[in-house]
Amino acid sequence: MSNNFVLDKLKQVAAANKVQSYIRSTNTEVSLLPLTIKQQKDIIKTALDVVLSPITFSLVTSEIIKDNIQSKQSLSILDKPLILLSLRANSLGVNTLIDDEEKTVVDFSQNIKNKNAVDLNTLSETLTFEGLEITTKVPSLEEDYRINLECKKVLENKKSKETDKVKDLIGEIYIYEIIKFVDSIKLIIDSKVEEIKFNVLTTQQKVEAIENLPMAVTSRLIESISMVRAVESEPLKVNVNGKEVTISLDTSFFTKE
Repeated sequence: MSNNFVLDKLKQVAAANKVQSYIRSTNTEVSLLPLTIKQQKDIIKTALDVVLSPITFSLVTSEIIKDNIQSKQSLSILDKPLILLSLRANSLGVNTLIDDEEKTVVDFSQNIKNKNAVDLNTLSETLTFEGLEITTKVPSLEEDYRINLECKKVLENKKSKETDKVKDLIGEIYIYEIIKFVDSIKLIIDSKVEEIKFNVLTTQQKVEAIENLPMAVTSRLIESISMVRAVESEPLKVNVNGKEVTISLDTSFFTKE
């Protein structure tokens, strides 16, 4: 029996074991291939760099979703937590350790059964401030991945310079997080309106645009982003002894406790 024959059979077995996940942004369901050992290994490796770990974890898990999903469709960042819960439940079960002092194990089986759709339009805002009008959006998973990838390259370049400190890297992450959520900026000068659509700008141009905004505006942008991130984390909420706790999506979640 050839090695290729065995590998083909293994792939057929994996393909037959589909994982179903609810998509909140479109009120539909998708099928995914289950996680492989290699994919689990790739996830675990993202923990090696403390500063870059959240970004590399996000990149790797987005790549896994893209590779494993069985139908082509646009996904929102709001869809990702539920997909990861479903993939993890299929491979390692529905129990996970909550990282607190008591080391409580929780069951998230009800989380993956929840089917609460989200209207993305209700999460967009228009922020006005002294001649500026900024319209926000909920980024797609593809855009989130693309910007994280460029952010990672910038951070890796900065890390090679001994003069740069961790706080400088965190500052870069802060800016790249903001640009994901901006759809357009309007400048109102002497009753004339100039609109900058972010989808036609390069990532660097987006960064420069945000860096030149007044701090008061960026503070309001962060509030708007926090609102979206709160909705994103809703599928991760579990009850522990009467208290609401959020499951952390990180490398430890994809290891067996």
